[in-house]
Formats: sequence, structure tokens, C-alpha cells
Amino acid sequence: PQGLELPELDRLPESGFGYGNLVFESSDFDFSDYARQIYMAIWRAWHNRLYQSTDEFDRWAFQRRSWLLDHQLQLRFTIHANGQVDGIFIEDVSGCLPLDQSAVDALTEVILPPLPVEFPREKETVHARFIGQGDIRALKKSLVWLKSRGEF
Repeated sequence: PQGLELPELDRLPESGFGYGNLVFESSDFDFSDYARQIYMAIWRAWHNRLYQSTDEFDRWAFQRRSWLLDHQLQLRFTIHANGQVDGIFIEDVSGCLPLDQSAVDALTEVILPPLPVEFPREKETVHARFIGQGDIRALKKSLVWLKSRGEF
């Protein structure tokens, strides 16, 4: 949407399965540093949820008779001054229930740093896109490898 800012973020560890972006509604504040911090926290929480739900992905793929994951969902959530997340709302479902649920669960569980002290408001609304791509048969192996490296 017009007026929303998309910060540049550092490169993430390659998993081939989960990535996305964050868009902050306040266009009058530079969220670049904060965006890097919360992106990584959300990415780690999400990959932990993906790791815990690989069986659900297997069942989903088996029922569909397709092992290809090429889905994305759009969520909206609010970050309060203390870093608490609430108001999680799916704006656009992915068509893959385990992907949608893992993203919602990650945002429900994630611990974010407080909003920057210079930020003039008590809360900020963020739109996040969660993208899952790859062969589901390789999902667990990839996530086990990332976890063994301490990526999440």
C-alpha cells in the first residue's frame, strides 16, 4: 500500500523454505535497525514452528498428492512499546494450512525487543509476508541442518 516503508534487511541463512518481508505502516520513522532485529527474531521463531510441524506438512502434501510448497500468506500484527505482539490477523491465506498456522504460532510466541525509544507512538502495525517454497520431502532435513548450526 502507498506510504508503507519496506526496510532493507540482512541476508538470512539459506533454508529454501521460509522467508518473507515486513512493512511498517508508519512512514515517518526509520525502522531499518529495528526491522533487522525483529525480522531475525520472527524468522527464528517461525523456523522453530516449521521444525515442530514437519509432520503436518507431510500430511498436507500427501493429501494433496503434491510435495511442492510454493505458497505465501500475508499477516498483520501490532507491536506495542514493550515489544509485545498482538492483533495478529491473516490478511491473505496461503492455501497451505500448516504454513499459515506456523506463521501465526510464531508471532504468538515470539519475544520482540521494545519499539525504539525515539519512536513517537505507543504501538506500530506491521504487515508481514511469510513465503514457503521447496520440496516438502526435504523440509525436515533442511530444518534439522539449520537447527544443528544454531540458526534457530
